[in-house]
Amino acid sequence: MDDGSQERYYHGTRADVQPGDLIEPGYSSNFGSRRKANHVYLTATVDAAIWGAELAVG
Repeated sequence: MDDGSQERYYHGTRADVQPGDLIEPGYSSNFGSRRKANHVYLTATVDAAIWGAELAVG
């Protein structure tokens, strides 16, 4: 996003995504029973995103 914001957010996943790819709700969750996700969770720290990816199925 090029909106002039200086903040960066990260998403921990094992999906094959590239910078600039759109991440949106409505797909199977990477966690637990893999139900349809109603939310997308982001974090301001790389460490938390890495932790999320480590917990993700895949």
